[in-house]
Amino acid sequence: MDERLEILSEESKHMGKVCIHCDKKLLVNDEIVKCPRCHQVHHGRCWMARSGCAKLGCPQIAKTVKDDSPKGDRPVPSVLPKFLLISVAVILVIVLTTVFQPTPPDLADGRTTVVVLVDTFDQQRLQIHVDEFNTDHQEIYIDLLTSSSLGMQQQLLVRMAAGDAPDIFWLPFHSFSSFNELGALLPIDDDSLFYGVHHPSRFKAIGIFAHTVYPEETLEVLHYLVQNLPQADLTTAQQESGVTTPTFLLDSAAFLGN
Repeated sequence: MDERLEILSEESKHMGKVCIHCDKKLLVNDEIVKCPRCHQVHHGRCWMARSGCAKLGCPQIAKTVKDDSPKGDRPVPSVLPKFLLISVAVILVIVLTTVFQPTPPDLADGRTTVVVLVDTFDQQRLQIHVDEFNTDHQEIYIDLLTSSSLGMQQQLLVRMAAGDAPDIFWLPFHSFSSFNELGALLPIDDDSLFYGVHHPSRFKAIGIFAHTVYPEETLEVLHYLVQNLPQADLTTAQQESGVTTPTFLLDSAAFLGN
């Protein structure tokens, strides 16, 4: 025999009765099921949890509950099972993609990699020289990264905190001085007097991260980059702007030995 699900109304003869399974009173709008054998009344959820009638000795087991209530009175179906199914599918796709995705080629091809972080303005001027360097050199590979000028300092702080700082970077004088005060810069001379190079055509400082893994190779790359940046006489512009060059910066010409 099939059981039926109904919504308890105020006029129902079952109002005030107690669920035989949980001993709680049946209330208006509760979903209820009456056992088709012994006629004991249950909450709908109790009937399903019990897998049938809760009366001792009654053989009625739960079947598919037939719902004769009006469609507008039916409870909103749960979206949880569907959501869980979609979530599992997404996770499975991510795992399979991670496992079977081909490993990207190693552009450095085993060479020592020096990571350089520049703004987009200098990236456009240096990219061709970096490509030439990577083609000609067998021991060192330059990984040129870019950032907007405004976001450069923030990106550096995040990378340093994550242990992924670039080997070479440049910043405006005031920001560069702050990094020097934090001990984040490697000296570029034997006497540890200078901790960066004055950009040859801009009011920026170029330096090496203090904890670079390959200081000698990084210094070689720094020399190459400064040598290939456009040169400009900034004397007049600096006098007019009032910009002061930090004392720990080495002039680019002196750094290149010119």
